[in-house]
Amino acid sequence: MMKYFKIIVVFLLISLSTVSAQENVESQDSIRLQKAIDVLHEHSKNDSLRQALIILKENIELDRTGQALEILEEATKNDSLTAKRKLQIDSVLNTMKSDEWFTWFRELTRDSLQFSLYDVVGNQAKIWTNTPELQSIRFWLHKSPTDSLGFWVHSLPTKGIMLVPDFDVYQETQFTEFRSSLLIPIPIKENSERFKLVPFKEYEMILRPWDVGMITNIGFAQSYFENWVKGGENSIAAHSNIKVFANYKKNKIEWENYLRWKYGVMQSSDLEEFIRNEDQVELNSKYGLKASKYWYYSTQLNIKTQLFDGYNYKSDGEHKISDFLSPGYLSLALGMDYKPSKHFSLLLSPVSGRLIYMKDIEALDETVYGIEEGKHVLGELGPYFRLKWNDEIFKSVNIDTSLELFSNYFNKVKNVDLDWSTAIDMEINYFMSARLLFQMIYDDDIEIPIYKEVDGGREQIGTKQQLQFNENLSIGLVFRL
Repeated sequence: MMKYFKIIVVFLLISLSTVSAQENVESQDSIRLQKAIDVLHEHSKNDSLRQALIILKENIELDRTGQALEILEEATKNDSLTAKRKLQIDSVLNTMKSDEWFTWFRELTRDSLQFSLYDVVGNQAKIWTNTPELQSIRFWLHKSPTDSLGFWVHSLPTKGIMLVPDFDVYQETQFTEFRSSLLIPIPIKENSERFKLVPFKEYEMILRPWDVGMITNIGFAQSYFENWVKGGENSIAAHSNIKVFANYKKNKIEWENYLRWKYGVMQSSDLEEFIRNEDQVELNSKYGLKASKYWYYSTQLNIKTQLFDGYNYKSDGEHKISDFLSPGYLSLALGMDYKPSKHFSLLLSPVSGRLIYMKDIEALDETVYGIEEGKHVLGELGPYFRLKWNDEIFKSVNIDTSLELFSNYFNKVKNVDLDWSTAIDMEINYFMSARLLFQMIYDDDIEIPIYKEVDGGREQIGTKQQLQFNENLSIGLVFRL
Protein backbone atom coordinates (compact mmCIF):
# COMPACT_ATOMS: atom_id res chain seq x y z
CA MET A 1 0.00 0.00 0.00
CA MET A 2 2.79 2.32 0.90
CA LYS A 3 4.45 1.46 -2.39
CA TYR A 4 1.49 2.64 -4.45
CA PHE A 5 1.21 5.80 -2.39
CA LYS A 6 4.84 6.72 -3.22
CA ILE A 7 4.19 6.14 -6.93
CA ILE A 8 1.14 8.46 -6.83
CA VAL A 9 3.11 11.16 -5.00
CA VAL A 10 5.94 10.95 -7.56
CA PHE A 11 3.41 11.14 -10.42
CA LEU A 12 1.77 14.19 -8.86
CA LEU A 13 5.13 15.87 -8.37
CA ILE A 14 6.10 15.18 -12.00
CA SER A 15 2.74 16.54 -13.20
CA LEU A 16 3.06 19.63 -11.07
CA SER A 17 6.62 20.23 -12.27
CA THR A 18 5.51 19.79 -15.88
CA VAL A 19 2.62 22.22 -15.42
CA SER A 20 4.92 24.58 -13.59
CA ALA A 21 7.53 24.36 -16.38
CA GLN A 22 4.86 24.93 -19.02
CA GLU A 23 3.48 27.87 -17.08
CA ASN A 24 7.03 29.13 -16.68
CA VAL A 25 7.64 28.96 -20.49
CA GLU A 26 4.33 30.68 -21.19
CA SER A 27 5.18 33.25 -18.55
CA GLN A 28 8.58 33.89 -20.14
CA ASP A 29 7.02 34.28 -23.60
CA SER A 30 4.44 36.64 -22.18
CA ILE A 31 7.10 38.66 -20.41
CA ARG A 32 9.20 38.78 -23.58
CA LEU A 33 6.24 39.96 -25.61
CA GLN A 34 5.25 42.52 -22.97
CA LYS A 35 8.77 43.93 -22.94
CA ALA A 36 8.68 44.36 -26.71
CA ILE A 37 5.32 46.11 -26.48
CA ASP A 38 6.55 48.37 -23.69
CA VAL A 39 9.68 49.34 -25.62
CA LEU A 40 7.88 50.37 -28.79
CA HIS A 41 4.85 51.76 -26.99
CA GLU A 42 7.12 54.00 -24.96
CA HIS A 43 8.44 55.60 -28.14
CA SER A 44 5.02 55.71 -29.82
CA LYS A 45 3.62 57.78 -26.92
CA ASN A 46 6.41 60.32 -27.32
CA ASP A 47 5.22 63.68 -28.65
CA SER A 48 7.91 63.60 -31.33
CA LEU A 49 8.63 60.27 -32.96
CA ARG A 50 11.50 61.88 -34.77
CA GLN A 51 13.09 62.86 -31.45
CA ALA A 52 12.58 59.33 -30.19
CA LEU A 53 14.37 57.91 -33.23
CA ILE A 54 17.21 60.35 -32.76
CA ILE A 55 17.50 59.17 -29.18
CA LEU A 56 17.55 55.57 -30.41
CA LYS A 57 20.26 56.40 -32.91
CA GLU A 58 22.38 58.25 -30.36
CA ASN A 59 22.11 55.47 -27.78
CA ILE A 60 22.68 52.68 -30.31
CA GLU A 61 19.52 50.80 -29.37
CA LEU A 62 18.84 49.63 -32.89
CA ASP A 63 19.30 45.92 -32.31
CA ARG A 64 17.00 45.82 -29.29
CA THR A 65 14.34 47.93 -30.99
CA GLY A 66 14.55 45.94 -34.19
CA GLN A 67 14.15 42.65 -32.37
CA ALA A 68 11.10 44.02 -30.53
CA LEU A 69 9.53 45.05 -33.80
CA GLU A 70 10.09 41.61 -35.29
CA ILE A 71 8.44 40.02 -32.21
CA LEU A 72 5.37 42.24 -32.66
CA GLU A 73 5.05 41.46 -36.34
CA GLU A 74 5.35 37.73 -35.62
CA ALA A 75 2.78 37.98 -32.78
CA THR A 76 0.10 39.35 -35.13
CA LYS A 77 -0.08 35.88 -36.67
CA ASN A 78 -1.09 34.30 -33.32
CA ASP A 79 -4.87 33.80 -33.16
CA SER A 80 -4.82 33.13 -29.39
CA LEU A 81 -4.07 36.77 -28.55
CA THR A 82 -6.79 38.65 -26.80
CA ALA A 83 -8.58 41.51 -28.54
CA LYS A 84 -6.97 44.01 -26.17
CA ARG A 85 -3.50 42.67 -26.91
CA LYS A 86 -4.10 42.71 -30.67
CA LEU A 87 -5.37 46.29 -30.50
CA GLN A 88 -2.30 47.29 -28.53
CA ILE A 89 0.08 45.64 -31.01
CA ASP A 90 -1.70 47.15 -34.07
CA SER A 91 -1.57 50.58 -32.47
CA VAL A 92 2.17 50.36 -31.97
CA LEU A 93 2.84 49.04 -35.50
CA ASN A 94 0.58 51.64 -37.15
CA THR A 95 2.23 54.43 -35.25
CA MET A 96 5.69 53.26 -36.35
CA LYS A 97 4.72 52.76 -39.98
CA SER A 98 2.77 56.01 -40.42
CA ASP A 99 5.80 58.30 -40.06
CA GLU A 100 8.28 58.97 -42.91
CA TRP A 101 11.16 58.44 -40.53
CA PHE A 102 10.11 54.83 -40.21
CA THR A 103 11.75 54.08 -43.59
CA TRP A 104 15.03 55.38 -42.29
CA PHE A 105 14.49 53.49 -39.05
CA ARG A 106 13.82 50.20 -40.83
CA GLU A 107 16.90 50.55 -43.00
CA LEU A 108 19.02 51.04 -39.91
CA THR A 109 17.42 48.14 -38.01
CA ARG A 110 18.08 45.86 -40.94
CA ASP A 111 21.76 46.75 -40.68
CA SER A 112 21.83 48.09 -44.28
CA LEU A 113 24.76 49.99 -45.73
CA GLN A 114 24.62 52.55 -48.54
CA PHE A 115 27.21 51.59 -51.11
CA SER A 116 28.75 54.32 -53.34
CA LEU A 117 30.64 53.89 -56.62
CA TYR A 118 32.94 56.56 -58.06
CA ASP A 119 34.93 56.82 -61.29
CA VAL A 120 37.95 58.98 -62.07
CA VAL A 121 35.77 61.65 -63.69
CA GLY A 122 33.73 62.07 -60.49
CA ASN A 123 30.45 60.36 -61.39
CA GLN A 124 28.74 58.61 -58.47
CA ALA A 125 26.14 55.85 -58.04
CA LYS A 126 24.53 54.90 -54.67
CA ILE A 127 22.77 51.69 -53.71
CA TRP A 128 21.78 49.96 -50.41
CA THR A 129 23.50 46.67 -49.64
CA ASN A 130 20.47 45.13 -47.88
CA THR A 131 17.06 45.42 -49.57
CA PRO A 132 13.99 43.16 -49.34
CA GLU A 133 14.07 42.65 -53.13
CA LEU A 134 16.45 42.89 -56.06
CA GLN A 135 17.39 46.48 -56.96
CA SER A 136 19.40 47.47 -60.05
CA ILE A 137 21.01 50.64 -61.35
CA ARG A 138 23.13 51.25 -64.46
CA PHE A 139 26.46 53.02 -63.99
CA TRP A 140 28.90 54.35 -66.60
CA LEU A 141 32.49 53.93 -65.55
CA HIS A 142 34.46 56.72 -67.26
CA LYS A 143 38.16 56.46 -67.83
CA SER A 144 38.03 59.82 -69.60
CA PRO A 145 35.18 62.03 -70.86
CA THR A 146 35.26 60.14 -74.20
CA ASP A 147 36.08 56.62 -72.98
CA SER A 148 33.58 54.74 -70.80
CA LEU A 149 32.23 51.32 -69.97
CA GLY A 150 28.69 50.65 -68.78
CA PHE A 151 27.71 47.98 -66.25
CA TRP A 152 24.82 47.07 -63.97
CA VAL A 153 24.95 47.14 -60.13
CA HIS A 154 22.52 44.70 -58.50
CA SER A 155 21.69 44.84 -54.77
CA LEU A 156 20.66 41.36 -53.64
CA PRO A 157 18.32 40.45 -50.75
CA THR A 158 21.14 38.33 -49.36
CA LYS A 159 23.17 41.43 -48.41
CA GLY A 160 25.32 41.19 -51.51
CA ILE A 161 26.31 43.31 -54.48
CA MET A 162 26.63 41.95 -58.03
CA LEU A 163 28.38 43.83 -60.87
CA VAL A 164 27.53 42.86 -64.49
CA PRO A 165 29.36 44.68 -67.36
CA ASP A 166 27.59 45.44 -70.64
CA PHE A 167 27.98 42.65 -73.13
CA ASP A 168 30.16 42.87 -76.26
CA VAL A 169 31.83 46.17 -75.46
CA TYR A 170 35.46 45.54 -74.61
CA GLN A 171 35.56 41.77 -74.27
CA GLU A 172 33.69 38.69 -75.30
CA THR A 173 31.22 37.50 -72.62
CA GLN A 174 28.98 34.53 -72.07
CA PHE A 175 25.55 34.74 -70.40
CA THR A 176 24.85 32.16 -67.67
CA GLU A 177 21.56 31.64 -65.80
CA PHE A 178 21.25 31.86 -62.02
CA ARG A 179 20.51 28.48 -60.49
CA SER A 180 19.47 27.57 -56.93
CA SER A 181 20.06 31.14 -55.77
CA LEU A 182 23.79 30.68 -56.48
CA LEU A 183 25.76 33.38 -58.26
CA ILE A 184 27.65 31.88 -61.17
CA PRO A 185 30.44 34.21 -62.37
CA ILE A 186 30.40 35.36 -65.97
CA PRO A 187 33.50 34.08 -67.77
CA ILE A 188 35.50 36.75 -69.60
CA LYS A 189 37.82 35.97 -72.46
CA GLU A 190 40.90 38.06 -71.83
CA ASN A 191 43.71 39.11 -74.14
CA SER A 192 41.44 38.99 -77.17
CA GLU A 193 42.96 40.94 -80.06
CA ARG A 194 39.64 40.92 -81.87
CA PHE A 195 37.96 43.10 -79.25
CA LYS A 196 40.62 45.76 -78.80
CA LEU A 197 39.54 49.30 -79.61
CA VAL A 198 41.00 50.85 -82.75
CA PRO A 199 43.08 53.94 -81.86
CA PHE A 200 41.84 57.29 -83.12
CA LYS A 201 43.54 58.61 -86.23
CA GLU A 202 43.33 61.85 -88.14
CA TYR A 203 42.08 61.45 -91.69
CA GLU A 204 42.18 63.97 -94.50
CA MET A 205 38.77 64.65 -96.03
CA ILE A 206 38.88 63.99 -99.77
CA LEU A 207 36.21 65.86 -101.72
CA ARG A 208 34.99 64.72 -105.11
CA PRO A 209 36.68 67.08 -107.62
CA TRP A 210 33.88 66.90 -110.22
CA ASP A 211 30.42 68.40 -109.81
CA VAL A 212 28.17 67.29 -112.67
CA GLY A 213 24.47 67.94 -113.14
CA MET A 214 21.65 69.33 -115.25
CA ILE A 215 18.90 71.90 -114.65
CA THR A 216 15.89 72.18 -116.93
CA ASN A 217 13.22 74.90 -116.90
CA ILE A 218 10.09 74.54 -119.01
CA GLY A 219 7.66 77.47 -118.92
CA PHE A 220 4.32 78.33 -120.48
CA ALA A 221 2.48 81.60 -121.13
CA GLN A 222 -1.02 82.11 -122.52
CA SER A 223 -3.36 85.04 -123.28
CA TYR A 224 -7.02 84.86 -124.31
CA PHE A 225 -9.44 87.67 -125.24
CA GLU A 226 -13.08 87.60 -126.28
CA ASN A 227 -15.25 90.70 -126.79
CA TRP A 228 -12.51 92.71 -125.12
CA VAL A 229 -13.22 96.41 -125.69
CA LYS A 230 -9.62 97.52 -125.23
CA GLY A 231 -8.44 94.99 -127.76
CA GLY A 232 -5.94 92.18 -127.50
CA GLU A 233 -4.51 89.23 -129.34
CA ASN A 234 -4.82 85.61 -128.28
CA SER A 235 -1.47 83.91 -127.94
CA ILE A 236 0.24 80.91 -126.43
CA ALA A 237 3.96 80.45 -125.87
CA ALA A 238 6.36 77.87 -124.47
CA HIS A 239 9.92 78.38 -123.35
CA SER A 240 12.68 75.98 -122.26
CA ASN A 241 16.11 76.50 -120.75
CA ILE A 242 18.36 73.45 -120.45
CA LYS A 243 21.75 73.72 -118.75
CA VAL A 244 24.25 70.86 -118.38
CA PHE A 245 27.30 71.63 -116.24
CA ALA A 246 30.53 69.88 -115.26
CA ASN A 247 32.78 71.74 -112.82
CA TYR A 248 36.18 70.61 -111.54
CA LYS A 249 37.85 71.96 -108.39
CA LYS A 250 40.95 70.58 -106.75
CA ASN A 251 43.87 72.27 -105.02
CA LYS A 252 44.58 75.45 -107.03
CA ILE A 253 42.68 74.45 -110.14
CA GLU A 254 39.10 75.44 -111.01
CA TRP A 255 37.59 74.40 -114.34
CA GLU A 256 34.00 75.44 -115.07
CA ASN A 257 32.06 74.05 -118.05
CA TYR A 258 28.47 74.35 -119.13
CA LEU A 259 26.31 73.81 -122.21
CA ARG A 260 23.06 75.80 -122.38
CA TRP A 261 20.20 75.73 -124.88
CA LYS A 262 17.36 78.23 -124.82
CA TYR A 263 14.43 77.54 -127.08
CA GLY A 264 10.97 79.09 -127.33
CA VAL A 265 7.96 78.95 -129.62
CA MET A 266 4.73 80.93 -129.82
CA GLN A 267 1.45 81.14 -131.70
CA SER A 268 -0.88 84.12 -132.05
CA SER A 269 -4.15 84.93 -133.81
CA ASP A 270 -2.30 86.03 -136.94
CA LEU A 271 -0.27 82.82 -137.21
CA GLU A 272 -1.62 79.41 -138.06
CA GLU A 273 1.47 77.55 -136.81
CA PHE A 274 3.91 77.87 -133.99
CA ILE A 275 6.92 79.99 -134.82
CA ARG A 276 10.33 80.09 -133.14
CA ASN A 277 10.93 83.17 -131.07
CA GLU A 278 14.18 82.07 -129.38
CA ASP A 279 16.95 79.64 -130.22
CA GLN A 280 20.37 79.98 -128.61
CA VAL A 281 23.09 77.42 -127.94
CA GLU A 282 26.05 78.40 -125.77
CA LEU A 283 29.12 76.39 -124.80
CA ASN A 284 31.43 77.94 -122.21
CA SER A 285 34.65 76.60 -120.69
CA LYS A 286 36.77 78.57 -118.21
CA TYR A 287 40.02 77.26 -116.72
CA GLY A 288 41.58 78.97 -113.71
CA LEU A 289 44.81 78.56 -111.75
CA LYS A 290 44.82 80.22 -108.32
CA ALA A 291 47.24 83.12 -108.04
CA SER A 292 46.22 84.56 -104.66
CA LYS A 293 43.31 84.47 -102.24
CA TYR A 294 40.68 85.72 -104.70
CA TRP A 295 42.51 85.96 -108.03
CA TYR A 296 43.02 83.30 -110.72
CA TYR A 297 45.00 83.16 -113.93
CA SER A 298 42.18 82.31 -116.34
CA THR A 299 41.44 81.44 -119.93
CA GLN A 300 37.91 81.20 -121.33
CA LEU A 301 36.51 79.67 -124.49
CA ASN A 302 32.96 80.59 -125.54
CA ILE A 303 30.88 79.44 -128.52
CA LYS A 304 27.41 80.71 -129.40
CA THR A 305 25.08 79.76 -132.22
CA GLN A 306 21.59 78.32 -132.85
CA LEU A 307 20.20 74.94 -133.91
CA PHE A 308 17.26 75.73 -136.23
CA ASP A 309 16.45 78.15 -139.01
CA GLY A 310 15.39 81.67 -138.09
CA TYR A 311 12.87 83.70 -140.04
CA ASN A 312 11.65 87.26 -140.29
CA TYR A 313 7.88 87.17 -140.83
CA LYS A 314 6.62 89.85 -143.21
CA SER A 315 3.38 90.54 -144.99
CA ASP A 316 4.66 88.80 -148.11
CA GLY A 317 5.70 85.66 -146.21
CA GLU A 318 8.60 84.39 -144.14
CA HIS A 319 12.22 85.18 -144.98
CA LYS A 320 15.12 83.13 -143.67
CA ILE A 321 17.67 85.25 -141.83
CA SER A 322 19.75 82.80 -139.76
CA ASP A 323 20.76 79.14 -139.47
CA PHE A 324 23.08 76.79 -137.57
CA LEU A 325 26.55 78.45 -137.44
CA SER A 326 25.09 81.32 -139.43
CA PRO A 327 26.06 83.23 -137.50
CA GLY A 328 28.36 81.45 -135.05
CA TYR A 329 30.45 83.28 -132.45
CA LEU A 330 33.78 82.01 -131.13
CA SER A 331 35.72 83.95 -128.49
CA LEU A 332 38.91 83.18 -126.58
CA ALA A 333 39.99 85.34 -123.62
CA LEU A 334 43.15 85.35 -121.47
CA GLY A 335 43.36 87.33 -118.25
CA MET A 336 42.66 87.40 -114.53
CA ASP A 337 39.49 86.17 -112.81
CA TYR A 338 38.40 87.74 -109.50
CA LYS A 339 36.28 85.32 -107.38
CA PRO A 340 35.67 86.50 -103.80
CA SER A 341 32.86 83.92 -103.38
CA LYS A 342 31.14 81.13 -105.24
CA HIS A 343 28.34 83.55 -106.24
CA PHE A 344 30.45 86.20 -107.97
CA SER A 345 33.02 86.16 -110.78
CA LEU A 346 34.71 88.98 -112.71
CA LEU A 347 36.92 88.09 -115.68
CA LEU A 348 39.24 90.82 -116.99
CA SER A 349 41.02 90.10 -120.26
CA PRO A 350 43.19 92.81 -121.88
CA VAL A 351 43.59 90.67 -124.98
CA SER A 352 40.86 88.46 -126.38
CA GLY A 353 39.93 87.26 -129.83
CA ARG A 354 36.48 86.88 -131.39
CA LEU A 355 35.39 85.30 -134.66
CA ILE A 356 32.00 85.73 -136.33
CA TYR A 357 31.35 82.92 -138.79
CA MET A 358 28.68 82.57 -141.51
CA LYS A 359 28.40 79.07 -142.93
CA ASP A 360 25.67 79.82 -145.52
CA ILE A 361 26.39 83.05 -147.38
CA GLU A 362 24.40 82.07 -150.44
CA ALA A 363 20.95 82.07 -148.82
CA LEU A 364 21.77 84.57 -146.06
CA ASP A 365 23.11 88.12 -145.98
CA GLU A 366 26.49 88.04 -144.22
CA THR A 367 26.82 91.84 -144.26
CA VAL A 368 24.05 92.08 -141.63
CA TYR A 369 26.57 90.68 -139.10
CA GLY A 370 29.45 92.95 -140.17
CA ILE A 371 31.14 90.40 -142.46
CA GLU A 372 32.33 91.66 -145.82
CA GLU A 373 30.29 90.50 -148.76
CA GLY A 374 31.48 87.16 -150.11
CA LYS A 375 33.45 86.25 -146.95
CA HIS A 376 32.60 83.78 -144.19
CA VAL A 377 34.62 85.11 -141.25
CA LEU A 378 35.12 88.36 -139.37
CA GLY A 379 38.02 88.45 -136.91
CA GLU A 380 38.30 90.89 -134.00
CA LEU A 381 40.86 91.50 -131.27
CA GLY A 382 40.36 93.59 -128.16
CA PRO A 383 39.68 93.78 -124.41
CA TYR A 384 36.98 91.60 -122.89
CA PHE A 385 35.05 91.96 -119.63
CA ARG A 386 32.63 89.41 -118.15
CA LEU A 387 30.71 89.66 -114.87
CA LYS A 388 28.64 86.78 -113.46
CA TRP A 389 26.49 86.84 -110.34
CA ASN A 390 24.23 84.06 -109.09
CA ASP A 391 22.68 84.31 -105.63
CA GLU A 392 19.45 84.23 -103.62
CA ILE A 393 18.29 87.85 -103.19
CA PHE A 394 15.14 86.99 -101.22
CA LYS A 395 13.74 83.80 -99.78
CA SER A 396 12.98 81.44 -102.72
CA VAL A 397 13.98 84.17 -105.21
CA ASN A 398 17.21 83.59 -107.14
CA ILE A 399 18.92 85.84 -109.68
CA ASP A 400 21.40 84.74 -112.35
CA THR A 401 22.91 87.53 -114.41
CA SER A 402 25.78 87.73 -116.89
CA LEU A 403 27.22 90.90 -118.47
CA GLU A 404 29.76 90.74 -121.33
CA LEU A 405 31.57 93.72 -122.84
CA PHE A 406 33.94 93.66 -125.84
CA SER A 407 35.72 96.25 -127.93
CA ASN A 408 37.74 95.91 -131.16
CA TYR A 409 41.21 97.46 -131.06
CA PHE A 410 41.31 97.89 -134.86
CA ASN A 411 37.82 99.20 -135.62
CA LYS A 412 35.97 101.86 -133.63
CA VAL A 413 37.62 101.01 -130.32
CA LYS A 414 35.25 103.33 -128.45
CA ASN A 415 32.20 101.36 -129.58
CA VAL A 416 31.56 98.60 -127.05
CA ASP A 417 29.57 95.45 -127.82
CA LEU A 418 27.23 94.43 -125.02
CA ASP A 419 25.48 91.17 -124.16
CA TRP A 420 23.54 91.20 -120.88
CA SER A 421 21.20 88.37 -119.88
CA THR A 422 19.34 88.01 -116.57
CA ALA A 423 17.06 85.27 -115.22
CA ILE A 424 15.03 85.72 -112.03
CA ASP A 425 13.56 82.49 -110.69
CA MET A 426 10.81 82.59 -108.06
CA GLU A 427 10.40 79.14 -106.56
CA ILE A 428 6.82 77.98 -106.00
CA ASN A 429 7.81 74.52 -104.81
CA TYR A 430 10.57 72.06 -105.62
CA PHE A 431 9.14 71.28 -109.09
CA MET A 432 7.51 74.58 -110.11
CA SER A 433 8.80 78.11 -110.47
CA ALA A 434 8.03 81.42 -112.14
CA ARG A 435 10.80 82.82 -114.34
CA LEU A 436 11.44 86.32 -115.67
CA LEU A 437 14.06 86.23 -118.40
CA PHE A 438 15.38 89.14 -120.41
CA GLN A 439 18.39 89.75 -122.65
CA MET A 440 19.86 92.89 -124.19
CA ILE A 441 22.37 92.80 -127.05
CA TYR A 442 24.19 95.61 -128.78
CA ASP A 443 26.73 94.86 -131.51
CA ASP A 444 28.16 97.72 -133.53
CA ASP A 445 28.78 95.38 -136.47
CA ILE A 446 25.17 94.21 -136.79
CA GLU A 447 22.80 96.26 -138.94
CA ILE A 448 19.18 96.05 -137.83
CA PRO A 449 16.61 96.48 -140.67
CA ILE A 450 14.23 99.45 -140.41
CA TYR A 451 10.67 99.06 -141.74
CA LYS A 452 7.72 101.34 -142.38
CA GLU A 453 4.06 100.57 -142.95
CA VAL A 454 3.05 100.71 -146.62
CA ASP A 455 -0.46 99.77 -147.82
CA GLY A 456 -1.15 97.54 -144.80
CA GLY A 457 2.26 95.89 -144.97
CA ARG A 458 5.87 96.56 -144.03
CA GLU A 459 8.65 97.79 -146.30
CA GLN A 460 12.36 97.96 -145.42
CA ILE A 461 13.74 101.43 -145.77
CA GLY A 462 17.25 100.91 -144.40
CA THR A 463 19.42 99.54 -141.56
CA LYS A 464 20.72 100.91 -138.29
CA GLN A 465 22.74 99.83 -135.25
CA GLN A 466 20.17 99.34 -132.50
CA LEU A 467 19.75 97.77 -129.08
CA GLN A 468 18.19 94.30 -129.24
CA PHE A 469 15.87 93.35 -126.39
CA ASN A 470 14.13 90.08 -125.52
CA GLU A 471 11.86 89.47 -122.48
CA ASN A 472 9.92 86.43 -121.35
CA LEU A 473 7.76 85.75 -118.27
CA SER A 474 6.53 82.21 -117.68
CA ILE A 475 5.40 79.72 -115.06
CA GLY A 476 6.62 76.19 -115.49
CA LEU A 477 8.41 73.10 -114.28
CA VAL A 478 11.95 72.64 -112.97
CA PHE A 479 13.94 69.40 -113.24
CA ARG A 480 17.27 68.88 -111.45
CA LEU A 481 19.73 66.05 -111.92
